[in-house]
Amino acid sequence: MDKKSIDNRSPKEIAAAKRERAAADGKSAMAELAARQAFVEKNTIRLREMRLAKEAAEREALLTNPPPVKAAKTVKRSSQT
Repeated sequence: MDKKSIDNRSPKEIAAAKRERAAADGKSAMAELAARQAFVEKNTIRLREMRLAKEAAEREALLTNPPPVKAAKTVKRSSQT
């Protein structure tokens, strides 16, 4: 059995079915893309909040415990002229 004997639809019907299938595929692809974009945005927000919390904690730690001030090094100069 070949395809032509099974499919007795007209070329217009076949083309319409092909367009409908392509439209359905396009809708599912757009839905997948939207879902992926939503995931990326949610993850970006989560990571930004974590980064800002870490930076705030680091600033607070610096304010409560400032790093020790290093003494300036003295440089010995040779007396060669």
